[in-house]
Amino acid sequence: MQLWREIQAQGYRHSSRTVSRLITEWRRASEAGRPPEIDLSPYTRGQGPSARAVSFAVLSRPETHSRLAPLYLEPWCQV
Repeated sequence: MQLWREIQAQGYRHSSRTVSRLITEWRRASEAGRPPEIDLSPYTRGQGPSARAVSFAVLSRPETHSRLAPLYLEPWCQV
């Protein structure tokens, strides 16, 4: 909960349960001796933003965008 409060204060918009699930996945990977990024989690996307995230950013007001939205919106808008 403390981690969630800290990242929420920095603009994180998801639930504490999402953070808890991700931390659990990382902990399990660590206990198994694997790097966490090998465990494919639905809460992390190494391949880039989802179509839903992009469509939300395109259709929503800029003040509701995540910190990463400009990284994938700017090149898309150039096209």
